[in-house]
Amino acid sequence: MRHDGKGGLFFASGDLGSEDSDGFVRVTGRLKELLITAGGENVAPKPIEDAVLSALNGAASHAILVGDRRKFLACLIALKSEVDPETLAPKEQLASGAMDFVRAVGSKAETLADVAKDELVAKAVQVCGPIRNIQLPTIPLKSFSVRKDFLELVECYTHNFAGSH
Repeated sequence: MRHDGKGGLFFASGDLGSEDSDGFVRVTGRLKELLITAGGENVAPKPIEDAVLSALNGAASHAILVGDRRKFLACLIALKSEVDPETLAPKEQLASGAMDFVRAVGSKAETLADVAKDELVAKAVQVCGPIRNIQLPTIPLKSFSVRKDFLELVECYTHNFAGSH
């Protein structure tokens, strides 16, 4: 965490933060708010991420737009799961909004593991390769870190899936 010289903070992840009077740090935004496609188009990810979350009507907890310096944009989506009330750790069981989504596409999946193997869900979200059952934290995501961690998946999409359309 570093000071930005204007009274704010930024993290090495590219996320912006603020520190309250008790010393707690909160993620408040992104240092870099634009993705720049391979064609030079500037795209603000937040409105698109918000639209995806809204369209999924409570089924997803996170949506991260990826595609900086890429020919195509894609969105990484994390379906909501139940949360352990004591530890706040995500559970394997899908939350009700996510259950509604998988039922709407004809799936009988009830857990994240079920979703990871379900062809109906894969078709509904146009997946490149297998769906991964990855536990994401319930705290705000460091978008830069998520984009970096999923670079291989983004490359798969760019070279194998998007190129075929």
